[in-house]
Amino acid sequence: TFEDGGNLAMSATCRDKDSAWEFLRTFFLEEYESSSNCFPVNARLFDNELEESMIQTPVLSKKGEQLYDDDGEPRYYESGTMYLSDYTAIPYYPLTEERAQQLRELISTTSKTVNRNEDIYRIVKNAMGEDNVCEVVQEQVSKYLKASIS
Repeated sequence: TFEDGGNLAMSATCRDKDSAWEFLRTFFLEEYESSSNCFPVNARLFDNELEESMIQTPVLSKKGEQLYDDDGEPRYYESGTMYLSDYTAIPYYPLTEERAQQLRELISTTSKTVNRNEDIYRIVKNAMGEDNVCEVVQEQVSKYLKASIS
């Protein structure tokens, strides 16, 4: 699976495996992946998009001075907004180098997912403020999955 809900395969009984593979491989080319909203499996494209996701645009005053939040941290503009199935808006912000490294680690240690689950999305969303987000998510998702199996 390279896109949520999208699975491709070639049958062992396919009469023209070369043509079938030529068709299937187009979905994994950098050109195709860069024009879609899926998580890229092409390593170079993934790295480029990860770097782009780290670009921070500071919030400036009318005088061009950096603005800060109540905790004294610099403010940055949202990168965008995603929506849960109940239309809850979730703004997201540029990744820090630390978060990018955590994402790389998560991807390199993940084997597969079974299905879409809003409860898991909420677990991840609620853990985003934690310093050790990967560990918190893994622990909470593991507990959730164990409870749902029993």
